[in-house]
Amino acid sequence: MNKKLYLLPLAGLLLAGCTADELAGIEGQMPISLTAEVEDMDASTRAGTTVLNAFATSDAFYAYFPSNVKVGSTTSASNTTFTLGSGSTWSPATPPYFNAGATSATVHAYYPYVSGKQVTNTTSSFSVETDQSTDANYKMSDLMYATATINKGSTATATGSLTFAHRMSKILVTANIGAGISKITAVKIVGGNRTINISTPQSCTLGSSLSNPNSSSNITLYSNSNNTSNVSCAGLIPPQTINGNFLQIVTDQGTATYSLSSKQFESGKSYQLTITVNAAAVGTTTSITGWTGTGNVTVNPTVVKGGVGAIAGVFSVSSSTKVLFSQGNLQATYNGSSWTWAFAANQWDYIGNAPGNTSVTSSSPYISGTNVTVDLFGWVGASSTWTGVAQYGITSSTSTTAAANGYGTTYNENLKYDWGTLIGTGWRTLTKDEWNYLLNSRTTGGSAFGTSNARYALATINTNSTAVVGLILFPNSVTIAASEVTTAGTVNAKSSWTTKCTTAQWSALAAKGCVFLPAAGYRNGTSLSGVGEEAFYWSSTHLAANSANNNVSAYHMYFASSFVTAESASYRRNGMSVRLVRNVN
Repeated sequence: MNKKLYLLPLAGLLLAGCTADELAGIEGQMPISLTAEVEDMDASTRAGTTVLNAFATSDAFYAYFPSNVKVGSTTSASNTTFTLGSGSTWSPATPPYFNAGATSATVHAYYPYVSGKQVTNTTSSFSVETDQSTDANYKMSDLMYATATINKGSTATATGSLTFAHRMSKILVTANIGAGISKITAVKIVGGNRTINISTPQSCTLGSSLSNPNSSSNITLYSNSNNTSNVSCAGLIPPQTINGNFLQIVTDQGTATYSLSSKQFESGKSYQLTITVNAAAVGTTTSITGWTGTGNVTVNPTVVKGGVGAIAGVFSVSSSTKVLFSQGNLQATYNGSSWTWAFAANQWDYIGNAPGNTSVTSSSPYISGTNVTVDLFGWVGASSTWTGVAQYGITSSTSTTAAANGYGTTYNENLKYDWGTLIGTGWRTLTKDEWNYLLNSRTTGGSAFGTSNARYALATINTNSTAVVGLILFPNSVTIAASEVTTAGTVNAKSSWTTKCTTAQWSALAAKGCVFLPAAGYRNGTSLSGVGEEAFYWSSTHLAANSANNNVSAYHMYFASSFVTAESASYRRNGMSVRLVRNVN
């Protein structure tokens, strides 16, 4: 390993405790001084701090001399401690010197040596601290060892040089705030073990026995409940192989967990991990890949498949409100006895004219032992007395009468239950005004195909060789070049699906945070229309107008070939697509 250019001076000094005259009076005995440097561990400072860039005043290490040295003028002790004082001078607790007639001696040195963590030549195990967010605890976790041979020469003082080598593995973490995240409040190591045995204490040789799993006592690398900035931090762990959960980053939106597949951490090496945490990672586990040894690995934002995930792009839906879209349209699946709720695995997925959407009832859409999935829901107002899954629009009823209660019959009422409550904390349905702002008023600060403030484009994307038509929504502050698609259609206008993307091109757009809403059609009773040709996405806004029909209608966003609007309204009984959002700062 390379060595740091800086020296940690253990100055050539006339050792404290004996004057020159006193030592001269002891025949053949020569005082010993030491110099030292720290072996480079790729970066032997703690990220964001000055820890171990140089020892601080009052730092100490333990020195052991197996033979040919006495410590003190009247004792046969073979050890002492050195403490750094002012002026870069290390002073021994008791001065060491050569025995009469000795010509060389070996010294073993151990760090740290503080109250509660005193490493010596007999220490049989070492534990890193559980809280390494402070400089003091980080240094208490940095087990180092040095040895040197000191030769007696012709000068008044014999000098030996120590090179301290790190025995632990260093983890450097850069955690960046991504889409949907406002604060990173803690970074923790949750996998592996904190304690390792020292199989040969005198030479500080580590064994292979590990204990004190981090899963029961996490190692905190960083903690600040009010932090709103990116975080750089570091921690130390015993060398080991970790398989499974490894790191957790705590945010204002929840905790993101990152896992490893049998990653080996070696003694004296540092490992840099750079992560951008977005809301999609919260509550999930993301695998860390790309580490081939010492060095860097970057974990990019990920979208959770088939679970509670968000797309990274940020969208303004009013002058003061921004949101993230869910990774796919809402789905409900029935297995014969219970319903489960999830997002579609892909943005372009929809059920269409298939069992589930065409056989949905309020009680049992189950068909011959096969699970069925619904993704077209009716709009149920708060005045409805429907219970069970019917309250969420899972029914083929076409009733809108007050006597049958239907879907609710009151002007200006709210949804009985916003679909967002079924999928997780913070999810909700856009209002009519928010859809309108998103499509028609939003100033994005980005562009697409040369059009500034690009908001949307009607498009055809090719996924798995099957063309899907729909609406691409461009997030705030993202620029899309014409070269990034096969055909750059008209932006912010009714353009007859003229923007065209290959599967690979769409994947690149999705990585930038673009949202795709597929043309999934609509349902009336058990009959579907417009599948693959037009789209209806509910808002949470009831249509308030003084007529018999309007009191059983609600607003939705609608698009088809050459048409896009947020001002459409339909009977609540119609089954339509639902795409949820959650607010982001």
